[in-house]
Amino acid sequence: MSNIRLVTVSAAVLLASLMSPTEQATAQSVPPPRWRATIEMTIGGADADESATFGRISGLAVDAAGRVFVADTQDEQIAVFSATGASGARIGRSGSGPLEFKRLATIAFSPDGLLWARDEGNARMLGLDVSATPAHSAKTVPLTQFTGGSRMPITFEPDGAFIDETVWFDPAATQFHPVRVRRSASGAITRSDTLQPPPGAFAGVHRITVPHKDASGKTIGMAQHFHWQPFGPKWIRAYGPAGLRADAVTSRYEVHIVNANGTRVRTVTRTVPAVGLSPRERKWADSTMSESKALNMPFGVPKAKAPIEGLLYAQDGRLWVERAVADGRPREADVFDTNGRLIAVAEWPRAIDIYNGHPVIRGNTVTTVTSDADGIERVVRLRFR
Repeated sequence: MSNIRLVTVSAAVLLASLMSPTEQATAQSVPPPRWRATIEMTIGGADADESATFGRISGLAVDAAGRVFVADTQDEQIAVFSATGASGARIGRSGSGPLEFKRLATIAFSPDGLLWARDEGNARMLGLDVSATPAHSAKTVPLTQFTGGSRMPITFEPDGAFIDETVWFDPAATQFHPVRVRRSASGAITRSDTLQPPPGAFAGVHRITVPHKDASGKTIGMAQHFHWQPFGPKWIRAYGPAGLRADAVTSRYEVHIVNANGTRVRTVTRTVPAVGLSPRERKWADSTMSESKALNMPFGVPKAKAPIEGLLYAQDGRLWVERAVADGRPREADVFDTNGRLIAVAEWPRAIDIYNGHPVIRGNTVTTVTSDADGIERVVRLRFR
């Protein structure tokens, strides 16, 4: 009997070796291990002292030593904390000088160890040397094109080139298009790719375009307002190391992985059960639709949630796909390795919204931002075991 089982396992291994990464991810039948999170560290919150309070957090970064860097766009500073959460230096102030910010946005470490900060009000990116105290500005890169807002991440190719996302308005189609931009170390744009929306990308979006006119009635600009279907489909993207991009429409579990040159390298799929709306969720969705009734939106409340909630990249290139779960249940994400194989299901407390908290995933920890009922922000580090 044991010999038969050994042959069966060997055949499965041989079959897996002949399958593409997409087929492996789709066909994997053995339940993956479950990683459960505990809150290991908290910085800030309602009871924190002044050294650990924040105005409005716009970005997070974590270095190899575990130090946590918190960008605060209200205070125009980067607060530094030790790996255990102890308060350290504050970097920067409001202004336009070498170590000053206007609308401080995303921060991230580049392969050479510099901490880069997107300084949107001064149309530049500052590379900060934080290896010693006090930190100092080591490099300045001008931003010759708007970069899409403070929530867009900074990512890097191995040679240090920047990759980010911006938007441009297409007057013929009267809509904005996302554009992936690659910049050299000097800030010059070396490649620009307009991202093509996948099928169904805007099925859950009602767009209203409003022209701006001068006193003579001539159109001088255009504004757009977007209204999303509650629990409906959205086009989402995540950016990872070496220029990787994950791209999906949340209404179907089908994630496309694209490299820095715009070439699709694999597709990750998985069959998951539908998750219906609870009475509380349906009541909220119905109320949202009622408030927007005058807009004549072309959709109603769906019977079930879109299966994907969000996409996240870990610093080592693993992809986290947050899935929809039943109301009140802990949050969950499928974790795929760099070959597209499902290796684990991560679970963490419902109250912590990793996806919208400028997350940094290093090893088995996730550092992210969350807030309480009064909107007071704090940084938490989750450890998964």
